[in-house]
Amino acid sequence: MTKTAVDTLVKFFMGEGIFSGFGIDKMRETYAWKGFDYSRTVEIKSAARRDFLAILQLSDTANETVVMGALRSVTDDQLSALLSMAEDVVSKWGGIKGNSTKTLKRYVQELDIEEARIPFSGIASRSKILPIAFPKRYIILDARVVVALTAVQLLEPPDLGQLFPYMESRNSSLSRAKPSAFLARPDYRRGRILSRHPNWTKQPRRSAYFEYLKLMRMALIKLTDTKSSVQLWDLEMALFWQATDLVHALSKVETPALHDPK
Repeated sequence: MTKTAVDTLVKFFMGEGIFSGFGIDKMRETYAWKGFDYSRTVEIKSAARRDFLAILQLSDTANETVVMGALRSVTDDQLSALLSMAEDVVSKWGGIKGNSTKTLKRYVQELDIEEARIPFSGIASRSKILPIAFPKRYIILDARVVVALTAVQLLEPPDLGQLFPYMESRNSSLSRAKPSAFLARPDYRRGRILSRHPNWTKQPRRSAYFEYLKLMRMALIKLTDTKSSVQLWDLEMALFWQATDLVHALSKVETPALHDPK
């Protein structure tokens, strides 16, 4: 039976086999971004969503269709308030300082964008804003998540893997600036990985975020058969939080074949 990237990811999220000590349950126990544990982080996300709806003068139960309609007719005051929220989410919570007000304003104005049209450029920032508006549809994609997705598949290679474009990272275990870090290693370049796994897919930048969402949603469907409480954001949070540990695990199981450029 052909093993897909979804199958490998589900094993990771479940913490099974080689992924013992990883996964969603472990993430929920250990998560501590910005000093907040998993439960508090989820509460903060929920509070942001309520604040977002309040700015649009919508109830907490507003569905996606209603939200879409409200976004297409925001007032100047509402846009200003949404922009302020976006700046806090991206800069203070996400730690990304380089966006101009003009860029963040564009991301806010494009919250109703079609999924397939979401560009990869700026996705680390844009994908921190999108889940505020649509928490059940969108999740974050950043440098740590992409590295984690790659490392999971290298630890237990599927027959049909998926590789996503890398992004710059300041993390010392991932950064291109450190020769021994993941992104600086030639054997982890997508082309080199494809030479070892020719049946894997190299996702193009223009559709990378859309394909990432599809991959995560397919994994969620399989997970909810046994873990009904799992949410889409749990998948992203597990990848994000365990990215460096996955890289360390990968370094312990490397074989000479990993470095063979063929």
